Amino acid sequence: MPPDTDPDRGLEIVVGETSPETEEELVEGVRRFNDAILGESRSRSLAAVARDGDGTVAGGVAGHTNYQWFLIRVVWVRGDRRGSGLGRRLMLMAEAEAIRRGCVGAQVDTVSFQAPGFYRKLGYREIGIVEDFPVGHSRHFFAKRLGGQ
Repeated sequence: MPPDTDPDRGLEIVVGETSPETEEELVEGVRRFNDAILGESRSRSLAAVARDGDGTVAGGVAGHTNYQWFLIRVVWVRGDRRGSGLGRRLMLMAEAEAIRRGCVGAQVDTVSFQAPGFYRKLGYREIGIVEDFPVGHSRHFFAKRLGGQ
């Protein structure tokens, strides 16, 4: 390729691990691009957390709301509390707060040995699967419309 049309001219490209600061620069670049199209991001954390009397976390749902969606990062219930309905209650409480914030939907992902059935029971629709992630299992992506929309 002639030098005047080489897109990499003058660049140093490094492949491998990176610093959290560099990763944040990349994320910030995407945010600026998105904001130019969608308007400024108004991301806010959202969690519903249950604690025992001594303050120990028994379970919780955590993520953030942005662009009218609840993006769920983690759902966890301690082993001795599983099957008690706590996870369902926490999800419904978090979804109610997301609706109060104006969210039209929620999305979450899970691994095949974790909780695909749990999300289906809560009305989440499977929108994608990545096979062998991790090898021998699959990663499942779910979405749900909130507030009867």
